[in-house]
Amino acid sequence: MLFRSMIEEMLGNNGIECTLQGEMSALTLPAAGELDEVRIWVHANDAEAALELIQAFFEQEAEATEE
Repeated sequence: MLFRSMIEEMLGNNGIECTLQGEMSALTLPAAGELDEVRIWVHANDAEAALELIQAFFEQEAEATEE
C-alpha cells in the first residue's frame, strides 16, 4: 500500500482532497483483482489536475524501474 500513501500525500500536498475506497480490504485481504483495488475519489473540480499528477507519478515510477 506504499503507492496509495504516496499518492494520497502527493494529492494533499497539491491542495487536492481525496477519499480512498477499498483501502481496508486491500490491506486485510491479500488477493488479486478487484479485491485489492483502491479507488481514489476527488472533487470534480480537481479531477483533471489529480489525473495529471497521478499519471506523472506512475510514469516516473515506470522510468525508475526501467533503469
